[in-house]
Amino acid sequence: MSADDNYWERWYKRPARRRGFLQLSGMTAVGAAALAVVGCGDDDDDDVTPTTAGGATTTTPAAGDSASPLPDHPFYKGLAGGKRGGKYVFALSEDVIGADPHSHEEPASLISALPAYNGLFFPWVEGPPTDIEIVGELVEKWEQPSDTELILHLRKGVTYQDVAPVNGRPFTSKDVLYNMERMRDTTRPENRLRGMFDVIESTEAQDDYTVRMKLSQSFAPLFSNLAFTWAAMVAREVVEAGDIEKTPIGTGAFILDKWDRGVALYWKRNPNYWKPGLPLFDEIEGQIIRDRAVRDAKLLAKELDAGSVQVLGSSKETIEKQMAEVRDKISGVSFVETPGAVTSMLKVYGNLAVKPFDDPRVRQAITFAMPYDQMIQTYFGGRAMRTGPSSSANIPWAMRSADLPPTDIAKAKQLLNAAGYPDGFKTEAWVSPAGSYGGAILGPIVAGLLKKAVGIEIEIKQLQDAEWLAQVYRGKGAYPMTAQVDWSFDDPDRTLREYYSSKGSAQHQNINDAELDALLEKQRAELDTKARQVLIQDIQKHIIDNGYMTPLLTQGGITAIPPWTHIPDIRTGNANSYRTRDIGYLDGGPRGPSA
Repeated sequence: MSADDNYWERWYKRPARRRGFLQLSGMTAVGAAALAVVGCGDDDDDDVTPTTAGGATTTTPAAGDSASPLPDHPFYKGLAGGKRGGKYVFALSEDVIGADPHSHEEPASLISALPAYNGLFFPWVEGPPTDIEIVGELVEKWEQPSDTELILHLRKGVTYQDVAPVNGRPFTSKDVLYNMERMRDTTRPENRLRGMFDVIESTEAQDDYTVRMKLSQSFAPLFSNLAFTWAAMVAREVVEAGDIEKTPIGTGAFILDKWDRGVALYWKRNPNYWKPGLPLFDEIEGQIIRDRAVRDAKLLAKELDAGSVQVLGSSKETIEKQMAEVRDKISGVSFVETPGAVTSMLKVYGNLAVKPFDDPRVRQAITFAMPYDQMIQTYFGGRAMRTGPSSSANIPWAMRSADLPPTDIAKAKQLLNAAGYPDGFKTEAWVSPAGSYGGAILGPIVAGLLKKAVGIEIEIKQLQDAEWLAQVYRGKGAYPMTAQVDWSFDDPDRTLREYYSSKGSAQHQNINDAELDALLEKQRAELDTKARQVLIQDIQKHIIDNGYMTPLLTQGGITAIPPWTHIPDIRTGNANSYRTRDIGYLDGGPRGPSA
């Protein structure tokens, strides 16, 4: 099969339409650890521009193997003009639960673990989501002999961090086999990746640097899944020692130096990183700051190198006031606005095993009762968009606007009356206080709107972060309903199949719909892009028509970037929201290399 006929090559390996960089964090998920950055002193102010020869950069060989040449691409070289040194400090809006990337989806946990890791691939995007360019990270090149085979040629010269118990050993095909088995493991309920790789029948090591994968069927999301944020390559020794949740050790750019629980995580530069000259930061620090006001104050005091403007729950006047205050305190600050997040969307949903949400008429009534346009103007200052189950900002897979349900209070009341609730009903919404899930703000908004519209009275029950994740997001509790900001993934298979199929690894609403299951299985095997897009449209409409969830909005993001912060403008979804620190840099500022 030639590359021209290869679905994965056609869709996922296309050149980006532009080559430019903004001073931008790239993270637009609501409240999710606004990647604020701050440096803390360093005397090394040398510019670092890795040398190239013949368009490629070479690494130091590992264990006698010649290092693979690195292409002339910012992903391997860092941003042009990048300066070495300084300390990059960012704020996390909630505590870190654990450091195992295969077992956690909480933004704080992922952001705090991923500096240690690399993946097999990286989805480089500098424009719309249609401009995805799959870049080999730990993979140098790959082949697809058929629709159900993939051969990976690993990059030579890559070593794990020189930290016990791994001690700088080479990364080889055995590590890929171990990680793929772990990510497919169905015996670990906490494994959040198993559904994304369940079509991989086997992985075989042909030699130390070649891996052959065999699939049980054609699988459209394969490359997106292999490049996924959580699909990081961990070290077997760390897992077997029982330390994976507290000691992330990988092939990545930064080595965890100290973890002060509930306070901060501290990282230092990996001196043996396989990208020569990188990372540019000497240190990074993640401060755990739950209070939004404290995070904002630190930004204004120039103690953070990037921040965000609160959009969720804010009026237009409040948003403009926040921006004016930042401009007043930080000369030269820039704001980068996005109309909606590819990474996330806001939704309301009920547990089908708990009354009255076992009745589809009740679920449908909530969808028709929501005043979407009012929400956008009143609670988002006009900076949000209607969305379907896959974020409307994810252009290739967004639901047609004509198919989005309108606000229809009369129809909502008619449905509730038919279900036996003419005056509404009382229930609870279990929500998370974590900023990244937004429930503490979104829950009361939804409760107030539904009471006014159709008389549904919702008592907000706020759980602790870990408890909400266990009782609601992982479906162990008899929660009635919830309101949250949730992931919307790069490929709709993860967004839809894993959440709404009876087989889905993230399904926690007790949905069991044979027709929906069949559609979800069909789309993942469809290699014709246009045909798959039609299936994705049908699936989203089916989910809404049955009231399995009420998609509300995807909110716009406003990132505040001080003039000394230089981060690549990579605007894709969760596949790389948290993995670009090795190529960014600080130029001056309070803690930059020239400070």
